[in-house]
Amino acid sequence: MTADPYGPLAAFYERVFDPRNGDAGFYAALARREGGPVLDAGCGTGRVARAIAAQGIAVTGYDRSAAMLAEAGRLASAAGPRLSFHRAELESPPGGPFALVVCAADTFLHCVDQAQQLAVLAGWRAVTRPGGALALDVTLPAGPWADWEEGERPWQPLAVWDEADGLRREVSLRWRAEPWRQGRRAWARIEEWTAGGPVRRHEVEVALRLVTGGELRLLLERTGWRVEAEYGDFDAGALGPGSERLVVVARAAG
Repeated sequence: MTADPYGPLAAFYERVFDPRNGDAGFYAALARREGGPVLDAGCGTGRVARAIAAQGIAVTGYDRSAAMLAEAGRLASAAGPRLSFHRAELESPPGGPFALVVCAADTFLHCVDQAQQLAVLAGWRAVTRPGGALALDVTLPAGPWADWEEGERPWQPLAVWDEADGLRREVSLRWRAEPWRQGRRAWARIEEWTAGGPVRRHEVEVALRLVTGGELRLLLERTGWRVEAEYGDFDAGALGPGSERLVVVARAAG
């Protein structure tokens, strides 16, 4: 294991884990409405930050993973001064005040308990200008994520591809439900080999804590946010009992 669980994945993270569900377009459109500057919390490789910066809006991204930030800087080299990246924990956002804070692709689920959830939301509120907005999306405990039976699931392949130099990579995933903490623990395995046999293997571990819609609303209210809209997808679809994703837009209260 490594202290930076995303380190071994950074160079090809977007290739394997890009959700391709329209989230970047949703956040970019919201940024056009709210204006800048924008804070991208847990920005990873900067996928959403680049979409916002492409609208001519200044974006500050931050993440705890040095490897992901290095990849973000490489991918964003053409964006110029509109886009900057900083290394920080999720509850310690840099700079401000911001017109909009975004937190995409289940990043908020990395908060391992309610105390951290409250600290993160309060930290975002502290760097948001009066009347500014927050938008985030999380997977709900529905559909495939409604399985709370204890025990580890078997490895499932996510992607396999060949590099130009003859190296083959395969990424697999397994997970374990941890209902006693409303969470899941996931492992990603990265295997690399050539025609001559295996070259190296990495395995990384991530702990997630799911939230319900009602729980998230209460957390937001306690930290100075007023929920403005809730959607079931990135096309502003209605949120219903079977929704597998929650997209929330909140306003800085007071």
